[in-house]
Amino acid sequence: MRRKLFISKTNYGHRGSALLVVLLVMVVVSLLGMTLLTVTSINFKMTGKERDNQAVYYIAEAGINYEMNEITSNVEGVYNNSTDANDFFSNLETGYLYSTSVNEFEKVLGVTPYAYIKFTGTRLKDITSYTIESTGNIGNSKRTVWKSFEIKWIPKSGFNIPNDMAIFSNTTIKMTSGIINGPVGTNSIIPKSISLTQGAVINGQIYVGHGGGKEVLSVDEGIKVSEPQELTKTRIFKMPDFPAAFPNYPIYPNKTVSSDQYNSHKLVDGDKLNINSWILKNQYKVNTLILGGNYKFTEIYADQDLELNLDIGDQNRSIVVGNLNLNNGHLNIIGTGTLTIYVENNITFGSSSSINAKNNSGNQSDINHLNIYYKGTNPITLSGGQKVNGSLFSKSANIGFGAGSGFNGTIVTGGTDVSISGGANAVTRVLYAPNARVYFDQGGSLTGSVIANSIEMVGGPVVTYASTDNMDLPFFPPNTINVVVSDLIKSTDPVREKN
Repeated sequence: MRRKLFISKTNYGHRGSALLVVLLVMVVVSLLGMTLLTVTSINFKMTGKERDNQAVYYIAEAGINYEMNEITSNVEGVYNNSTDANDFFSNLETGYLYSTSVNEFEKVLGVTPYAYIKFTGTRLKDITSYTIESTGNIGNSKRTVWKSFEIKWIPKSGFNIPNDMAIFSNTTIKMTSGIINGPVGTNSIIPKSISLTQGAVINGQIYVGHGGGKEVLSVDEGIKVSEPQELTKTRIFKMPDFPAAFPNYPIYPNKTVSSDQYNSHKLVDGDKLNINSWILKNQYKVNTLILGGNYKFTEIYADQDLELNLDIGDQNRSIVVGNLNLNNGHLNIIGTGTLTIYVENNITFGSSSSINAKNNSGNQSDINHLNIYYKGTNPITLSGGQKVNGSLFSKSANIGFGAGSGFNGTIVTGGTDVSISGGANAVTRVLYAPNARVYFDQGGSLTGSVIANSIEMVGGPVVTYASTDNMDLPFFPPNTINVVVSDLIKSTDPVREKN
């Protein structure tokens, strides 16, 4: 009996312990559940904030992309309808570059996002540097990004050069012989302004002045030409601007070159460049002058069939020269830039002298590497195998090519007389001489386009038209007929976040 009573007491005690364990487990489970709910809630809130933070960045970025697309889509039209830089930038800023809001976005959790856009700009002459800021907004979340870019005004030509013909004359075209391959035209409506006799040939359409007709054209019997067509309007040609004053550059430092320890030559002496010593022969490899800047010489003199390499590297360089006297010598341009030569008084060529005739590989040089401005009044004459590869702007001097000479480039002159004769070969983009009589004789030839006051052809010359469409000509304002967006928006940077 005692043993049974003892066992009964023991079972009663275990039942109390089990209740306590159950209560403790329930407490622990409750705590774990509350902790889990808290962590889940925090994670949910954090995920929402990260989502909103990322979304608001995309909204800000989208605002910039939207505005840049508006600008690039419309800048060309604004340019075409603007007359000058002030008009251009004013129209852009009034129509597109102003503070605004972009809200063309889908709702995020019932909230409509938007981007606030702000522009700032700094103008320097024909270029304005802009910064666009875009602040994305979703509820209380905001992020701001920015981007910089430049817009450039390209000055429009004050006149159009319709060099769409082999020959165009303001007044008369007289051909007693010779061949013109390409269109021919005149502003004149006076009878017989275009006259062809003997062996003259025109292989191309003929145009006469506005209001003129068949009477403007006179041809000998047996000569076949196209029926003349009337121009829709009179063509007006004026001279491009010649520099009012040449730049004021420093004198090149004195330079002595040596073939060995006993023989030397003063290549640059004072303010003169002397290309007249045997030491400058190619074999001694000292006939290169590095133009690390822009300089002035009172005279460049070349003789003895010597060459001097003007090394301009990859930069555009300029030199001012009082007298350019190539009695018998050669100036070669080395590098990828462009050399501009301003000549104040005289340009003289002798023997078989040349400028930019060949590059450092011995091949014909690029005509884009040389531009010459000539302010003197004495005529420029090339003959006897003399060559120039480049472009020439003569303020008022007359120009003559003869005796096998060659010119490859654009010629602009305000002179009254240009002659091409004696087998001379001119490969020009444009021979632009609106005040001059252009005279062809003795087999002189030209490839390109001629614009003159009057034209006369005798002695079997040949003129062949070559188009310069979509080509910017030296000395003239840029060709603005085919300006595109990439010409106007000059640089763009990536989108960055504002701190």
